Amino acid sequence: MKDIIIRYRIVVTLLVIISFLSHNIAFNYIALSEENYHQTRAIMPPFYMGNLTISNITTTTVPTFHNITTTTTTYNNKTITDTHQWISYIPLSEQVTISVNIRAGNTFLDIILTLPNTGFRIIDWGYIQKEGNKFYLDTKIEEWTGPSTLMIINFSRRYELGNLSEGVYTFIFKAWGRTVKIQSFNVTKSENINITKAEKPTIIVYPLLIEARIGSQFILNVIVVPKDYGISGAELTLKFDPDVLKIIDIMPGDLLGINPVEGIKQIDNVNGTSVYVLSRAGDTVPPTSNGTLALISFKVLPQARVGEYAIQINAKLSDEMFQEIEGITIQEPTVKISSSLLGDINGDGIVDYRDLAILGSSYGRSRGEPGYKDGADLNNDGIVDYRDLAILGANYGRSVQ
Repeated sequence: MKDIIIRYRIVVTLLVIISFLSHNIAFNYIALSEENYHQTRAIMPPFYMGNLTISNITTTTVPTFHNITTTTTTYNNKTITDTHQWISYIPLSEQVTISVNIRAGNTFLDIILTLPNTGFRIIDWGYIQKEGNKFYLDTKIEEWTGPSTLMIINFSRRYELGNLSEGVYTFIFKAWGRTVKIQSFNVTKSENINITKAEKPTIIVYPLLIEARIGSQFILNVIVVPKDYGISGAELTLKFDPDVLKIIDIMPGDLLGINPVEGIKQIDNVNGTSVYVLSRAGDTVPPTSNGTLALISFKVLPQARVGEYAIQINAKLSDEMFQEIEGITIQEPTVKISSSLLGDINGDGIVDYRDLAILGSSYGRSRGEPGYKDGADLNNDGIVDYRDLAILGANYGRSVQ
């Protein structure tokens, strides 16, 4: 109880300081790391939101040593230092897609890791280990604790398990020695050699649950796991609430090659429907590698009401012989819309002491730690800290008109 009181007093003290700040800001911020996508980017700090300004604050990020950068924030000769670095990351089970295919008697294992931003890297996929009828893979994934670009990133790898005898097998995917996902599969022999297409392709929409604010934008990633099929073309049809959402654009992914042919791209934001048809240019050689079929950009309309809304997606795929692949199912994503007022953590339409109390209870906690609340992480950088408090302070007392 004493710890909670102290934490709350710290938060209140910081809020009082923020309330005295005026509205001019100067930032000098450069994010650097070993990876190319961090080396050349000059961006605003992650807590900069729209017209938010704080006077006499200068934030500078510079590299210190291998894989680590240091951010120094100075205000009235007082300095706060943040250190950004690559840390070990354990993915969620739903972020790992595992598929098993049999072709010409050999068994292949396909793995897709779907991650939410550019702040991830795989430093070692690892090697398949076998013990009896169990296969193990231990992959080393790292997450960048500093700024990153919000976009869906897929990492994929195929392993050949060889000519397995009949039986039930188990594959165990690990990250940094910790078990993330377990999947069993059955291998059978048949006089009919053409047993390679027993499983239909799988279509995955990521993310299935989108949390978005009124006026914000998000991207749906439609991923296809072809199994042992060659994918020559596809058709996507969408239906959504036109009073809540509108489609900004639909872009092809890498599933159908570098330069797929776009046949139809119809976006009807008045009636809330869309049709997107595209095909591969040239011959289709099976099997097609796992990949993204399409990236769909949405915007939440200003008049949207807070609540949950489904997006209906239907998909058709054609194989290497240009025949429709029947029996394909796809899960429908849901959009959870929250208030457009930044700092309104509890969604009651006003930024007040109750939102401050929620932020205070999560202050200092990082994503994955007990007590961490997504809603309190206002800049979505994975930690509830002074930057989130600054955002709440800048909006304190405001309400939705």
